[in-house]
Amino acid sequence: MNVMYPFLPSLSEPSEQEGADPVLRQDVRTRIEKAVRHIEPFHLALDADWPLITQHNSKNAGVWLGPTVSTAPSFHNLRGALLAEFDVTMPGATPRQPYNPQLFIGRVRGNQRQLQGISAMIKRSFAESLSQEGHRVKKPLVLDWYVDRISVMERPKAHYPFKVIGTIELGKE
Repeated sequence: MNVMYPFLPSLSEPSEQEGADPVLRQDVRTRIEKAVRHIEPFHLALDADWPLITQHNSKNAGVWLGPTVSTAPSFHNLRGALLAEFDVTMPGATPRQPYNPQLFIGRVRGNQRQLQGISAMIKRSFAESLSQEGHRVKKPLVLDWYVDRISVMERPKAHYPFKVIGTIELGKE
């Protein structure tokens, strides 16, 4: 799940192992550990009953899931601790709607009616997948997660895939 945006610059350093991917810088790891040391692991439910679509422009929209109202406070507590430690404002940025932490599913194209159809199709797909895995499908449809760590991801350039460069457990003194 994307917790913070805009993203922070250059969080990695070369690995000591030859040919290995970059790793999380120790100073950044220490700051994250400090920020999350008093936050205990928690359960988070993502609202899959109606996937949200954010229209970026006339050709591009993003599909995402957000936390349910009942589990959002724990998640926002974690996010607040990270935001208190890291300044994520971009120089020259203009005021806009606050960032909603989200589980990004993908990009889609289409008009408003088509996008609503895509959202309904994603909901059906989640329900069918859960049913096939033997889970009882409840209403509203939620995806349950146990949050016990933070993974830091980085990509070398825009449009490159993200890679996990470090993981920090919650609630560790």
